[in-house]
Amino acid sequence: MKAKDPLPVVAILVQRKAERTAMTIMVFLIFFLTRSPIARAQHNVLSVGATSALTITSGTIFSADSLVFTPTSDFTMASNSILETPVAVPGAPTNSITRVYYLGSPITFTGIIQLYYQLTELNGNTESALRYNDSTTGSFWLTAASSTDNSVSHFVQRQNSARMLVAVTATQSGMLLFLKLLSFTGYWDGNQVELAWIVEQNEESSGFTVESSIDGQSWQTVADVPGSQVAGQYKYNFNDKDGAFSTRLYRIKLLELSGETSYSSVITINKASTIDNVYVAAKNNGATIYFNGAQPKAVRLINSIGQIIWMDNSSRNQYEMNNLKSGIYFVQYELNGRLGVKQFGL
Repeated sequence: MKAKDPLPVVAILVQRKAERTAMTIMVFLIFFLTRSPIARAQHNVLSVGATSALTITSGTIFSADSLVFTPTSDFTMASNSILETPVAVPGAPTNSITRVYYLGSPITFTGIIQLYYQLTELNGNTESALRYNDSTTGSFWLTAASSTDNSVSHFVQRQNSARMLVAVTATQSGMLLFLKLLSFTGYWDGNQVELAWIVEQNEESSGFTVESSIDGQSWQTVADVPGSQVAGQYKYNFNDKDGAFSTRLYRIKLLELSGETSYSSVITINKASTIDNVYVAAKNNGATIYFNGAQPKAVRLINSIGQIIWMDNSSRNQYEMNNLKSGIYFVQYELNGRLGVKQFGL
């Protein structure tokens, strides 16, 4: 089974008997018509309401587009949806594949999840090293070392036990996508570098290492910042007083109490250019974001609990975001090959 470039058309229910196990397996396959393989846009592949809930019985193989669920206990989806997008999740040393699935709300699943992909979607990843990735919030990702890749049929899979998730993709082994880090920002204030990062599920953070580089290849430790152990969201600050540079790169290494590590995006501090070229103008129930100069490759809007609530994959100098509730938001954008975050409140 290979991933296709789909448009949702109809769900076909096929029932067959499995002679080897002497049990009945209900196989739900959602088929889609194919557009041009060159221009694939994000699209909804499944939508279920509150009254028309979908129950997948134990042992059933359920395929929504190229995302396949095989629960080991009855599993029900209600008031939920699945969105497929070709926009890769940013990470290091490479981004994810260009096939990412987002659910409308988190689910807790026990059983096997498989994600099929095309070779054209590897996005610089080595297929034999691909691993399953998922997220509990839509913006913090964890690579599953225990997952497997099938390079013949082109899919990754993982056995899950009561695992909560809201998004799924794949990336090569050893790559750590952004986990529990809501934002990482910095600027030169005339005397020192001001760095700040906001962490979700902070009680699971053991500590942080601030690293810097002049070329993005060789990194050195600037400081170790211990975790506060405060539950929920927490903002950390660090000031680097070493100003002997014109341009310097920074990143944050996050250490979990479990022993797992992940890295933030890389930010660039340039003392010769301290003008912020990204502006957010809040308005009643919405905001406008302006890019002065270069246009971003993609823009996402993330709420205070880390959920992606809006995204736009077009490149423009101005974006309108409407129907927002009061609270804290983060605009995540990819500009000149780097990931940036802008925080604002309503």
